[in-house]
Amino acid sequence: MGKVRSICVLENNNIFVGTTGNCLCEGKIGGDFKLTTQGHHSELLTVATHPSQRMFLTSDDVNHVILWNASLRQVVWQTTLKYPVHSADFHPSGQLIAVGSTSGRWCVLDAMTSDVIIKRKHASEQLDCLKYSPNGERLAVGSHENCIYVYTVHDNGQLYQKRGTLRGHSSYVTHLDWSSDSRFLQSTSGDYELLYWDVITLRHVNHASSMSDVTWATQTCVFGYSVFGMWPEDADGTDINACAASNDRTMLASSDDFGKVNLFRYPCSSPMSPGQIYPGHSSHVTCVRFLYDDSYLLSTGGADCAIFQWRVVGKNGRPRPSKTVIDSTREETSFASPRADRPLRNSHKNRTSKLKDAETQTSRPTTPTVVKRPIRDEYRKVSSQPKAIPTVVSPPIKDENRNVITELQEKEKTDSEEQKLIQQLVDDIFASS
Repeated sequence: MGKVRSICVLENNNIFVGTTGNCLCEGKIGGDFKLTTQGHHSELLTVATHPSQRMFLTSDDVNHVILWNASLRQVVWQTTLKYPVHSADFHPSGQLIAVGSTSGRWCVLDAMTSDVIIKRKHASEQLDCLKYSPNGERLAVGSHENCIYVYTVHDNGQLYQKRGTLRGHSSYVTHLDWSSDSRFLQSTSGDYELLYWDVITLRHVNHASSMSDVTWATQTCVFGYSVFGMWPEDADGTDINACAASNDRTMLASSDDFGKVNLFRYPCSSPMSPGQIYPGHSSHVTCVRFLYDDSYLLSTGGADCAIFQWRVVGKNGRPRPSKTVIDSTREETSFASPRADRPLRNSHKNRTSKLKDAETQTSRPTTPTVVKRPIRDEYRKVSSQPKAIPTVVSPPIKDENRNVITELQEKEKTDSEEQKLIQQLVDDIFASS
């Protein structure tokens, strides 16, 4: 907990003691003290969120790793590893946590007890990012050695086997994301480069345009078409430290070197997109992540050693409905949203009612019919009488005129043949070019 830094005595003789380890204790003189608030006392490096519970994990550069309960704002467990943890991710089952250290080692912790289950070392430099695939069958680890190590996961995360190495970056790997089908990877590096990878063939995807229709399970890479609008004008490539898209793909959060947390609409694909700026940290913000149900946004500070929980609210200031509520609403209305990865919002009630009425309609509306008036008898008699069709008798053609007509017909025939030849020649020229 650290040494005593400050003391506050209340009227009821209760004493609050603040320590150099960012802890706050409450008690009385001569009695026992209980820990009321606990935190990190060094720069925070990463934050990882649980896939199905309001829990998250943080680490600092003095080897401390803490699992938090976001609802109670309390520590679940705390452990100290041999090396500082610079990256972390939960297994899709939520039972295991993979962490990467500054020494090139990575290990797997039990999410319930914090016990170390597996240790591996295939890199000699810092591991800036690592992530499990959505199906939990692979683990990708980005290294300061400009490469990504890919491991296959067996026995529900209990056994790991190195499958290959992805090489192509000219600088250290900073962020990476898996596709929803667990086949592709996108990664960014320290020289502001975005690359795509096919994990099945362990090769770099040369044509980035072929990845335009790929759906990504997460969006933490700070470069790309869907996030480039969050960068301010004349920004340096290191001004934004991290970003994260909400799980419903409606929001994009970023953290920068100026102590700000920024919020945008997702996708953020317009240059210098408008957004909301939230100050609070007294130092650079190292990481941001949404909880699994998008109820809170988490941000970690650098020199201020602080963890902020930002409540995500709607326009009316009330908390947004959780993911389960949105799913149940979608099932009751029995129609899908305009985009499959973007759930419907409650503010679109008028639109949804119109869509619902359109679905309940069993047939198309009939077109109006035109009613004809009956024909009177006097008009019927007139119309029933046959009309005389005048005949035109043409005069006989003279012999000299007949010869002229024949010559004109032959000339027209010759001209039409020449036009056909010219058109065929033009077609051949265009076909050869």
